[in-house]
Amino acid sequence: LPPLLLPPLLLLSTYSGAALVVARTQGGAVIGGYNPLGYDGYGNKATMGAFLFTWPDGDMSKLPHKLPKVSTDQMAVVDGLDKGIHFGPGDLKILLERGELGL
Repeated sequence: LPPLLLPPLLLLSTYSGAALVVARTQGGAVIGGYNPLGYDGYGNKATMGAFLFTWPDGDMSKLPHKLPKVSTDQMAVVDGLDKGIHFGPGDLKILLERGELGL
């Protein structure tokens, strides 16, 4: 997927625990990811608990589609300062601009 240049609709994270992010694409689909380890800026993390999901048509009144894992747990969470929100090295990237969401 190409990086999203839109601010997330929802970002729940304590910087010391799980994180949930949801965003809407320019085409109207809603996509998101769950990261049980959170984002702290201290490097990539391995976990089998992270996953991506989507509402392809944008209708959030339906259950989302959970996307299958196609790789290992290595680099499931790409975590570094000023990198935005990454699930995998190239799976889902939500780029944030300085000042958005307190970053």
